[in-house]
Parts: sequence; structure tokens; C-alpha cells
Amino acid sequence: MLHGLGYASRTLMKKPHLHVFPILAAIALCAVSGRSAADQPGQFESIFRLVRTNLVGLDVERYEREALRGLLRRMDGKVQLLKADEVIGVRGELVNEAKVFEGKFGYVRVRAVEEGLADSLREGLKGLIPSGDLRGLMVDLRFADGSDYEAAVRTVNEFVGRDETQLLVGERHLRTIQKSDLIRGPVAILVNSETGGAAEALAALFRRNEVGLLIGSKTAGETKVFSDFSLENGNRLRVATGEVRSDDGLELSSGGLQPDILVPVDPGAERKFFGDAYAVPKGRKQPRGLVNEAALVRQLRQRLNPDVAIPSAPAKEEAPREVFDPTLARALDLLKGLNLLAPSK
Repeated sequence: MLHGLGYASRTLMKKPHLHVFPILAAIALCAVSGRSAADQPGQFESIFRLVRTNLVGLDVERYEREALRGLLRRMDGKVQLLKADEVIGVRGELVNEAKVFEGKFGYVRVRAVEEGLADSLREGLKGLIPSGDLRGLMVDLRFADGSDYEAAVRTVNEFVGRDETQLLVGERHLRTIQKSDLIRGPVAILVNSETGGAAEALAALFRRNEVGLLIGSKTAGETKVFSDFSLENGNRLRVATGEVRSDDGLELSSGGLQPDILVPVDPGAERKFFGDAYAVPKGRKQPRGLVNEAALVRQLRQRLNPDVAIPSAPAKEEAPREVFDPTLARALDLLKGLNLLAPSK
């Protein structure tokens, strides 16, 4: 560092038109402090104002716009600028997909955790199998968010019937209540790096109450309480003003929730699988259905005697389609294994 300072001194002395001593002072300060000038606190407002006032040819509007974008980007979602008429919420169904895999494993995809999710979840499950005889359930919280932490507690109350505090949100204690009409059976909860907000809180509550295991990748770490502040132009600034904590006072998801079963998947690829769990990855051939011996005999007879009608073989249950979504496939494997280990009725 001192060698570099000596070199800078000699260079600047050869150019007397430069303001030598202020520059040397700044270099010396950096040498002593061990950090760049930009790392020193308490100078943002001064620098912003000086550049805005003195820089020749500056497009002031663009300068302010870019500075604001940079500031918001570095806040990692903890500060959001909203237009006056902008509404943060969810359009459409809270549970936007419900289906059955392999005839006995239910799957529901949660779009956002907001008011009404518990009822939507119940309705979605009723439509899967009229008898309700599912051997397991997958709750997909990948790419889900939301801001209603009460909805998260009410949703976990569909699986847990105890009267106890689940979350501390500011000064509020959010509780589950005693309940007997519960959703029962093994559950797998799918999460990824875009599981945030109240959806992330719901995932934490599922695990804390031993409803099921989290499968996928680490969550976003964005369980915050937000407050809105009005700006002079009518817009609003939404700021994270508090933490969401568990009943023991610990922050719910600091740094994100680590899954119980890690399934590393590239986010871009995961979005494709999210759209179609059966989508065949690049480089893999489309799986072909197996042909049994009876079908081969029928095909041969038909070729030898095309005018003879061969009676159709009785229809057999088709083999399950292969699921290529890695996280979903792991969840299915988990539920199958739990069913094998379950005591027979």
C-alpha cells in the first residue's frame, strides 16, 4: 500500500495542473483505513446532492430515476415503490391446480397465501376423489408468495387441531384453534428459492407442526411485516417494518428455510417442469409404453389375416406416466415410501 502511495505521489508531482494535495489526502485516508472511500458511511446524501448540482451535462431526471432503481434493487424486496392506484394482491384462484397422481396421491398448487386459502384448499381436495380416499398429499408452494400471515395460520389449522400460538406478527399472536375435522395422512411440501412471504411462513408452520417434510431448495427468506407510507406525488413506499417470528420469539425464516430433502434444480428448468410435470427434458427420449405378449399375438394375427376380426383384449389399467419434474418426483417417492411403512389397516 505504501509503495503504491509513493508511486502515486511521484506521478502527480509531474502533473502540477492536478489538485495534488486533496487527491493525496484521499489516497492516504484509504491507505490508513484499509477500505475504499465508497465504503465510508454517512456520505451518500452529500455525494448525491453534489453530483446532481455540479456534474456538467447531467440528465437530472434520469440520474434520479437510476439512483432510485439502484437503491430499491439493493433492498432485496424489503422496500417497494408502488403507484398511487397499484394494488398488491392476487388475481384468480389461490389454489390454481389440483390433480391426482397415480390414482391415489393428491396434488394442490398454491398460487399465494391470502384470505380464503384454507377454504380453497378444502374445495380443491374435495374435487380430486369423491370418496376422499387419498394415500398422501403434495402441497406445492414453489413460486408462491402472499402477505396474509393469518391465512397461513388458518391453513395449517386444517391439518393441526391444537389451540396454541403459531406466529408473532408485530404485537399480534396468531393462533390455531381446537379442531377435529382435519386433513390427515402423509404430506409433502414443495418449496424453492421463490417461496416467500406468507407462503414461506406456511412452509415453516407445516414443518414446525410436523405436518410434513419440505422438499426442494432453500426458500427466499422474506417473511416480513410491511407498512405503507404515502409520498408527495401520491405514490406509496412499502417498507418492511417488522419481522415475523415463531411463538418462541425466533425469526421465522432468517436466510431462508433449508428443505428437509434437498433437490437442486436450475430455476429456469424448474419453471418448465412447473408448467408440465411430464415434460421430457432435452436429451431424453419420449418414454414408450410397454407392449405385452397378448397384444403382440393380436398384431401378428391381424397381419396374417387382415379380414378376420380379432376381439379386443379387455382394457387394462395403464402404467403411470413418468414424472420428470425432479422435486415432484421426489415428493411422490416419499409418499410411496411412507405408504409402504404405514401399518396395514
